[in-house]
Amino acid sequence: MALKDKAIFGFGLHYVRMFALNDDNTTPTPTNIIGGVGPFDMSDATIAAVPITIKIDGEAAVVVEVDLTDAVAPGAVTAAEIVTAVTTAFAAETPAVAVTASVDETSNRLKFVADGEGVIALQVYGELAELSMIGQGFGIKYLVSDTIRTMTETANRKAGETIATTDAWGVDTTVVTDGYYKGFSAPIVDTAEDWEMFALCEGLHLNASGGMSSPTSETIRPMIGANAFYGKYLQGENRETELVGYREIDYKYCKGMGGDKTHERGFSDSTYTLEGTTHRDAVTKIVQPAWDKIELTVAQFNALLIESI
Repeated sequence: MALKDKAIFGFGLHYVRMFALNDDNTTPTPTNIIGGVGPFDMSDATIAAVPITIKIDGEAAVVVEVDLTDAVAPGAVTAAEIVTAVTTAFAAETPAVAVTASVDETSNRLKFVADGEGVIALQVYGELAELSMIGQGFGIKYLVSDTIRTMTETANRKAGETIATTDAWGVDTTVVTDGYYKGFSAPIVDTAEDWEMFALCEGLHLNASGGMSSPTSETIRPMIGANAFYGKYLQGENRETELVGYREIDYKYCKGMGGDKTHERGFSDSTYTLEGTTHRDAVTKIVQPAWDKIELTVAQFNALLIESI
């Protein structure tokens, strides 16, 4: 309903958040952090102390060094061997890391689950996470920006077709097929430089000094998810603090790509393009949406801890 006493007006772009999807292209949640099946090549790692970072909600990130020397072959470490070593390492921390590692019974993939209830976000990243294909080899880490100027979503649709036949009298009989929604393309302009977000979109990894090298023809960009948050106001005069809630757009199945970069005497914007599609679930075979739109009260938005997660 858009009568003026109930009309909602969207304003601004408060936050954009990006993250890699799980290795099976599902959305990461505190009970669903999924890696690969293995075996995993750890031969280039320091096998006695492979780091993995765990971050639960707004708590400080914890870096845990995992000893994998008991693995039969460093070049082919199994998911079960990782689970054993990670479980020991998590228990040895003070306090113990409240995350359980396992091998998923259905898929045989490495899996991490936050212990207890009420956890909003679980992040698992670092060298061990990358080598075991958590987040498709990019880890599960939420990258949040509040410096993005614009994010312009354009629908991609299959156009309707006109199919016709003409009889001997020159009269056409036609059927016009329905078009359908295929997904979207969303150019993004960020006023700041975020190399970590750029790297995720382009399928790159930052090096030890925080730099990176360009992608090549062999670079594979990961499937990513993204969330956009903006405020909503009632019709009429509003103070900026008088918003009545937030709206979230949950982009579910996307590829990112870095865009053009201009260097001149002035500030240099960063550009990206986010491309999302509908897709068919690999297990259920049901077509999934490209995005969800979600209503949030101010309290619900604040509970998401966007800045501290």
